[in-house]
Amino acid sequence: MRRAFVLFTLALSLLVFITAVTARNPAAAVKLRFYFIHLSCGENLLADGNGNLRKEISKAVTEQGRRFRVFDSSTGNSDQREWVDRFNDWDDWQNYNIVAFKSCYPASNIDSNRMLKEYKKVYRKRLAKIFRANPQILFIIVTAPPLVPNKTDQICAGRARKFNAWLKKSFLKKYDRKNPEHINVAVFDFFDVLANDSPPDQNMLKQEYRTGNWDSHPNKTGNRKAAEAFVPFLTAAADLWADSR
Repeated sequence: MRRAFVLFTLALSLLVFITAVTARNPAAAVKLRFYFIHLSCGENLLADGNGNLRKEISKAVTEQGRRFRVFDSSTGNSDQREWVDRFNDWDDWQNYNIVAFKSCYPASNIDSNRMLKEYKKVYRKRLAKIFRANPQILFIIVTAPPLVPNKTDQICAGRARKFNAWLKKSFLKKYDRKNPEHINVAVFDFFDVLANDSPPDQNMLKQEYRTGNWDSHPNKTGNRKAAEAFVPFLTAAADLWADSR
């Protein structure tokens, strides 16, 4: 009888504590709806037994007590220039709190300076308007993964690195400066997690993350590495965005 009373008292105390935390921070009781638009690399990244990202996000809790529900769609692209039509022609993404989107690895084959400029223009002139018009959504740009050496060269791979660095630094800084009331864009550098940072395969998929010599899909080791980096990135970005609203 006494043991039952003690257990009842502990359960009641826990309930009171949870209620108090939720009252102080209503966000703790809400699961943010996370939507990931991708192609095959994203599918592997999310998959149980591969990157396990879906499972890891579902278990994650931010410092402010926020949790996540994970949704995804294999309707991405292999060219950064196609994102404008994807957001304008489809409205599925408008039903979520957080929208992450990633082009597949062919997007890292930036074969000319003109293409690099076009990629930048898409974000600076077109996508920034979409982000600005939807401050109720946190947009997470996930950079395209690097290519294996047989599918690129030093110049093209270098342009991919430059583009991703531009997204993180120049584009994001200017967007935040022009829209200080939003803080609704973040960049996760998937490319940087997986790419060599020194010759001879600089800016190309690391050997230990390759599926094969001609296949640029990151293997399970690479996807696990990326998932480990993405979860704390997501929890921090979600709190920063949500607390700014």
